[in-house]
Amino acid sequence: MLQAILRNCYSVFRLLHGEIQSFIKEQSRHKLFDLLEDFAPAFLETVDAGDFGIYHELDGFHYGLVERNCCVSIHCFLDKLQEQFPCIRHSALLYNAHLIYTSLALDDMRVLYSYLVSYNGAVSSHKLNRGPFGRIPTAASQPGGGSSSFGRAFLLQEDEDFLFGVSRRPTSSGSSSGPASVFVPAVYLAEGGVGQLVALTYRGILLV
Repeated sequence: MLQAILRNCYSVFRLLHGEIQSFIKEQSRHKLFDLLEDFAPAFLETVDAGDFGIYHELDGFHYGLVERNCCVSIHCFLDKLQEQFPCIRHSALLYNAHLIYTSLALDDMRVLYSYLVSYNGAVSSHKLNRGPFGRIPTAASQPGGGSSSFGRAFLLQEDEDFLFGVSRRPTSSGSSSGPASVFVPAVYLAEGGVGQLVALTYRGILLV
């Protein structure tokens, strides 16, 4: 079980910050230490020593079953979205945290899926809004800022909101016209290269 947790720790670190040797080469060993001082305690807080079980060994997806015509429509929609917005290199669609479609390599999607929605055998699109996750995005958690983006996401206020992306927080009067915040953490995909993560929720749908 401990090996499974260590594998998950490294997989998540690599997803959010890249290979350790590459990080040291591009930045410095000192910056790696600073990053780990933030990442390691935050990750360890999510490990429940009293709940080690088979779910730490299992590493896969909860699939959502859809009929053929719906599957084709989803595929066409995401292809059209990437065609209109070439900056979107890969996409995935989940419903109630169950994977419906992805254009990512399965190894990349497995790590991303585990980070976004899976925890102790259960799945939820609100995982990163709940303890022991739910850390607040900060300027320091942006790429190069010195802190880790691990466990950080916008708090979802409505059925339609960005988990990662551009979010307009309500003002004290309740208006949604407050200042916009941007949080698009970097991701390092083994087969998909380096990119930035955007995720939009809409009535049970999670578009990544």
